[in-house]
Amino acid sequence: MPKGEAALDLGALHPVSALRQLAEFASEHHRRSLGFVRLVMIESIHDGAHMASGAVMSWQDSSVIVLLEDICRRGVEAGGFRRGLTTLELQWHISAVSIFNVSNRATFSRVFGGDLFTEHGSAKAAPSCGGHDPWPCHEAGTVRRNCSAKS
Repeated sequence: MPKGEAALDLGALHPVSALRQLAEFASEHHRRSLGFVRLVMIESIHDGAHMASGAVMSWQDSSVIVLLEDICRRGVEAGGFRRGLTTLELQWHISAVSIFNVSNRATFSRVFGGDLFTEHGSAKAAPSCGGHDPWPCHEAGTVRRNCSAKS
């Protein structure tokens, strides 16, 4: 994932566009990486026991944090993001929406029906996405609204 994030060239984009593109990238990555999402779920079930061994880097060492620090700083300075927004909070929002739709797809579909996870259903849920794939576009919009200075 870090190589893909680095290839996005987010520094050249307006901070809101950069956040949207990063959130869409994360959404697509998680949707295509079921094994990774399952690994996160299993590790959570085990209360992070394997991560506690120290074999995993801390979030501060993550390359995405450098990207998010820049996006966050520029977004707050431009007035598009609310003051007090942190990179950790941004990463939390991105991970929350992108992983939820993969990890809870089966149970959500059983309770509410699976239409949301079809192309037609996701387009109905996110009509403002224009030509973008509705699923990652909708998730990116959720992240943007949580970070907006206008909320």
